[in-house]
Amino acid sequence: NVFSYTEYQGCIGGSFCIPHPTMGHSPLSVGGKAYGTPFAGEAQISRNGRYVYNALLFPVSSFPAGNNTVELHDLQTGMTVRPPVQPASSRQAVTSDGRVLGFDPQTRALILWGPQGGQSLTTSEQPAIAIINDAGTWVVYQTVQTLATYHLRALQLSSGRDVLLASSATGFDASISNDGNLVTYLAVPGIAQVTQVFTIHPDGTGKAPLT
Repeated sequence: NVFSYTEYQGCIGGSFCIPHPTMGHSPLSVGGKAYGTPFAGEAQISRNGRYVYNALLFPVSSFPAGNNTVELHDLQTGMTVRPPVQPASSRQAVTSDGRVLGFDPQTRALILWGPQGGQSLTTSEQPAIAIINDAGTWVVYQTVQTLATYHLRALQLSSGRDVLLASSATGFDASISNDGNLVTYLAVPGIAQVTQVFTIHPDGTGKAPLT
């Protein structure tokens, strides 16, 4: 019964159309009723509906980093904190116990941040986008593009094991189940071919097409 969406304001030509995050905000409803004023930027909700993680990020080339807004709202206690990270993804980056997955704004290192502090995560390649399962046991990330190729990898937090799941020239739009047992991702076999959906375990086993 917790729902949010992001509204974007259109722009028609001119220098004003340089990407500007104040063009987006996210209304929230709880139990069918509006909850306060809309959150700045894009918002995502934890799987249990308790936490809302929203971010308003300004273009680095145009605005100082201090103008950014990153907030974590606890709908149960009414408390709001400002994690010192930028969301690693616009979805599946906040767990039901209030931990958030993000990037260090300076180094772009991947960090799992919680009220007790942050945990730096060591990855085999540079992540561009990352998501985390609700139990906080696996992080799945898409790498930055190298030689016209993206990699999809899974990082097991307990052991530090980093597994290559797939390679693609187009990216993956991956998701991970709450328990971390299954990853789904998109794959484009070739030019003018139909996009396929695959499932795979984060340890790299059990790859199968979703039919």
